[in-house]
Amino acid sequence: MWLLTTDRAELRWYARPPPKYAVLSHVWDPEEQSFGEVRGIERARRETGENPRDFVSDKIRNCCIWAEAHGFAVVWVDTCCIDKTSSAELSEALNSMFAWYAAAAVCYAFLRDVSDSEPPSIPDSSFRKSVWFTRGWTLQELIAPKVVIFLSETWFPIASKRHMSLLLEEITGINAEVLMGTTPLHEVSVARRMSWVSARTTSRIEDEAYCLMGIFGVHLPTIYGEGKEAFLRLQEEIMRRIPDTTLFAWGPRADPVETLLGYRSVFPTSRGTDYIERSCLLASGPAAFRNCSDLVNVSKKVFAAAYDISPHVSSFIVTSHGIQATCPVMHFSGGCTLLLLPCCKAQDDELSFVALILRFQGESSPWAVGTRTLVEEVSLEKREPR
Repeated sequence: MWLLTTDRAELRWYARPPPKYAVLSHVWDPEEQSFGEVRGIERARRETGENPRDFVSDKIRNCCIWAEAHGFAVVWVDTCCIDKTSSAELSEALNSMFAWYAAAAVCYAFLRDVSDSEPPSIPDSSFRKSVWFTRGWTLQELIAPKVVIFLSETWFPIASKRHMSLLLEEITGINAEVLMGTTPLHEVSVARRMSWVSARTTSRIEDEAYCLMGIFGVHLPTIYGEGKEAFLRLQEEIMRRIPDTTLFAWGPRADPVETLLGYRSVFPTSRGTDYIERSCLLASGPAAFRNCSDLVNVSKKVFAAAYDISPHVSSFIVTSHGIQATCPVMHFSGGCTLLLLPCCKAQDDELSFVALILRFQGESSPWAVGTRTLVEEVSLEKREPR
């Protein structure tokens, strides 16, 4: 990977992370200097004997000065340290970016819209409202590094992740324990991790998926131009690697009683604009997980006891014909059929399990998913599950 020398802002190639380096996290400006432009400045100044750092953008120069002052010889800046003219290098960089942030000694988070004249914690502070908290790529840049220093619009240090973890949890919804590294990401449900990015945006639609690769520990070929297919590929890869059915519990939830008594009223019809989307097992984008921060997995034993069934391992496999699911299915006398998932809404004393309403499409056709429902207080007579 390419890094910048902090004393001269010159690009140097490293096959593996050096022992000590800093990284920059920021929101891109309309005019950011690219790899080629920084390389051009370096070549031009070599002929004049001048320091290239004096001719790069203010952001790159200030970042280099900050890093050098803290004893770092090199720093990584995503705008100019990736040669985007090479699709192979771009794909490698995006797939390894989380690991590079995690291995950095410090991450400087430059907040161009935050003042250093007010405490970050006060209501309606510019820190709370910073656009940095609304971007998809900055999610991993907040979580991965052990040390994150937040810098104001004047490059003045205003907070650190360690000392502001509770405030950051309030702003982002990410547990302070996750931010501090005491709770590893793999212990957090897939749906909850998805909820962290559900309200964030990316400039390219494909980046909705690519910015989450490190959060889930998966790797994907990056194909700009594939659109929403990228997020579907991400979910399929998560299915292969992580046995977590909260992945399928996205979207709006129906009332359990209305689900069973008014089945047709909660099911999307072909006239509705969301008919196709809600008839799919996988979500079309991270926004579908906006209300999923309270979903957790349950053990096979707890799941079996809740429905009085024998222990059963649910599985979902991607095939050439779609997704093959092996799960308990429950038929109710009112005509409603539920696919039971071993996950639930996190509560103090009660377990509110999640089920998917299924739509029968004919004897020779597969069942289609309708909508999601909580089934915590259902007491209607039911047939034996199959």
